[in-house]
Amino acid sequence: MDGLALIELATSLPELSSITTALRLRRCEITFGQVLGTNFINLSLILLADAVFRGWPVVNELSRFETTSTLLGAVLTGVFLIGLLERRNPTVMKMGWDSLAEMVLFVGGLVLLYAVE
Repeated sequence: MDGLALIELATSLPELSSITTALRLRRCEITFGQVLGTNFINLSLILLADAVFRGWPVVNELSRFETTSTLLGAVLTGVFLIGLLERRNPTVMKMGWDSLAEMVLFVGGLVLLYAVE
């Protein structure tokens, strides 16, 4: 679990820099494009690895931890997409309800990952 968190942090720092710059320039579409685009590319790499690897499906080699973390990522991406499609004005604590749901799901997902480990 600790290794996954360190790798996620290290690989996300360049994205954080891009997102911060985009927000300062008030270019929110770049922010969402950066986050969602990276998620889609990373998930596509799993499919590519599965297509290229000779033998059994790569996904069959994943443990419960990797499967749970992948599903958590997919759920978080789905909530963002729903938030984009269902944009409304009401906010809570100066953010949209979808952002609050993201934070709650993320913390709940971390607790679940610690339990699965």
